[in-house]
Amino acid sequence: MITAVVLTASASRARAAERAAMAALGGVEHEVLTTVGAVSIAAGANAAAERARGDVILFVRDDAETLSPDLAGAARRALEQCDIVGVAGAARLVSPGWFHGGPPNLYGQIANANALTGAVMVMLYQPAPEPLVLGMQALDGCMFAASRGVFGKVRFDEARFPTEHLFDADFFFSAHLAGLSLGVSMEMHALIPLKTGVEPAWEQAAQRFWSKHGKRLPKEKPRKFQVTSVMCGSREEARELMASAGRGSEGGGGSGGAGGPPVPGLGGEPASSA
Repeated sequence: MITAVVLTASASRARAAERAAMAALGGVEHEVLTTVGAVSIAAGANAAAERARGDVILFVRDDAETLSPDLAGAARRALEQCDIVGVAGAARLVSPGWFHGGPPNLYGQIANANALTGAVMVMLYQPAPEPLVLGMQALDGCMFAASRGVFGKVRFDEARFPTEHLFDADFFFSAHLAGLSLGVSMEMHALIPLKTGVEPAWEQAAQRFWSKHGKRLPKEKPRKFQVTSVMCGSREEARELMASAGRGSEGGGGSGGAGGPPVPGLGGEPASSA
């Protein structure tokens, strides 16, 4: 069984996300839980992990949409080789923002949807010769899966990260430090809304992240870079592009991709992470 956990504090958003999760997992035995009603999303995620009946726990942010034709299968295949798997990640973490380390450390792909224009842009962080890339220190938190046994070794830090920001980043890096294996699946595809700007709450969470993990991070300034970004006319076109990249027939340039937005500065929130 797969347990899907919708990461949200909104009951109305949870209902829509629950329906989407059930549709994405309709062909396999599953249950859907949410973090609604908990004192924080991190606390709700811990409680859901304790209640979960599935051997695989899939966490999905309430604004994330799957474009994977076989999300359950992709997650299960990946978790045969690692403990936690996501749609994108970094092999080297240099700041609370998972992709601030830049190429050649980034892997995976994420689609961003512009709510105003309807345009969909697929960010291809780096081509991967295999469907699964291991050795990650951090993942994007919009959609990820973990084996149930992971939560006997690491939990979401609900005391230090009581808001929606960076509780997932802390979880991933803590899991890495605990010796767990993190990977990026080129077969797991997520679409999320395009975000701009930085919320003060993210900055505050970043300070708490630095206080907890700063001594374990390399003392280097994140580099500015560009990734390959591909404009798609529809979700279906994005789905096809991401599927072909997952098969290795197409891939994104790790650096200098034309048209890709530069990474935000150290204080900026990654566009793809809450």
